[in-house]
Amino acid sequence: MSKRISIIVVEDDWQQAAWISEKLEGILNVDVQRIRTEAAFRARLGDLSANPPAAFVVDSMLQWEIPSEHMEEPDEEVRQDPYRAGLRCIARINEFESLKDIPVILYTVLEREELQLPTNVIYLQKEADPARLLSALRSILPSLR
Repeated sequence: MSKRISIIVVEDDWQQAAWISEKLEGILNVDVQRIRTEAAFRARLGDLSANPPAAFVVDSMLQWEIPSEHMEEPDEEVRQDPYRAGLRCIARINEFESLKDIPVILYTVLEREELQLPTNVIYLQKEADPARLLSALRSILPSLR
């Protein structure tokens, strides 16, 4: 049996994350790790850099953090544009030498025309049928073909 590869899903909606995980783990030989917020993603970057995943699937609109009385306040960049969290996560991925060549799928409801994406990012519109997401992952990860 071949080794399972790791895919990081950055998604704050639990239903979307569960659906993506179920579909990917049920059809592909992958382990899915979910990161729920932009703050959690930033906190995990060091670990991800030391042990890079095979790919990232990132939503464009994420919560900064799960609301609580002890939550960290967002910085000015986040306060200026709270609806581009996924794009900020992608920018941070590209700051790490060990991560910058890892394929990223921006899986979003936003229209492609609204976005300026780095070359390592594949735009994919969210939809109910997982076929396009599975196809995109297979196209960027030879071990899944």
